[in-house]
Amino acid sequence: MSSPNSSDQSLILEVRSGSQQAAAALYERYAPRILGLVSSQMNDALRAQVEPQDIVQSIFKSLFRGVSAGKYDAPEGGTLWQLMAVVAIHKVRRNGAKRHALKRDSRRTHSIDALEGEDFVGKASPEEFEAALFETTECLKPAEKSVVLLRVQGFTVEEISQRTERSHRSVERLLQSARERLAKVLSDDEELD
Repeated sequence: MSSPNSSDQSLILEVRSGSQQAAAALYERYAPRILGLVSSQMNDALRAQVEPQDIVQSIFKSLFRGVSAGKYDAPEGGTLWQLMAVVAIHKVRRNGAKRHALKRDSRRTHSIDALEGEDFVGKASPEEFEAALFETTECLKPAEKSVVLLRVQGFTVEEISQRTERSHRSVERLLQSARERLAKVLSDDEELD
């Protein structure tokens, strides 16, 4: 049975087996911190369109679905904070992009002068980018992940081929399969919004 001192890993196992008490414990543990992160990433234009608490609810909904499906686990002896932060930043950015789309453009309710030069989402730190990249590539096979991470660092296909001792064509195939896998994961994630 979960207690306030239960590890994230044990709470995840309990949530996976249907425990509402464990889900509530995780929510109580992380909701205030996630709300703070979400609020810090939102600007006034986005906040006028969506409440930070609504994004927090969406984050937990995605987390619990991912946990139930076996997609998310807490690292042994670790916490869910890094995963939660990545999901939070992703959700804020997605909401910002949606609101920025013509159909939902918040400029329709704000003066153009007030929005000029304004980003809908705060800038991500290198640590946040690294966490987002790590989370995004977790779904990849090890070979795919290694070539994707090299590609993100700016290496050409030829350089990756030399570094990984794979043929040029093998690197291209791995990159293609990684794109397809990531597209599917992102598409599935869209359905959870």
